[in-house]
Amino acid sequence: GYKPRWFTYFIGDAHIYENHVDMLKEQLTREPFEAPRLVLSDRIPDYAVTGKYEPEWLEKVEPSDFTLEGYQHHAHITAPMAV
Repeated sequence: GYKPRWFTYFIGDAHIYENHVDMLKEQLTREPFEAPRLVLSDRIPDYAVTGKYEPEWLEKVEPSDFTLEGYQHHAHITAPMAV
């Protein structure tokens, strides 16, 4: 029942090496898959149901409390290490 409000992303050092251009071109030909759905564990209180803001669950959250449904990916693309 939680709704995301914003997403902040910072790219500190984005670049493409010459020996990676062919792999980049391959990546750009691929059609994106539908976005997966993030599912929170039932043990995490749902504000939409309880009407209570319970921030203390943040101290108890574990990686297993999050799952992705419908995640799909293309085959990997390998690139040589640029030195």
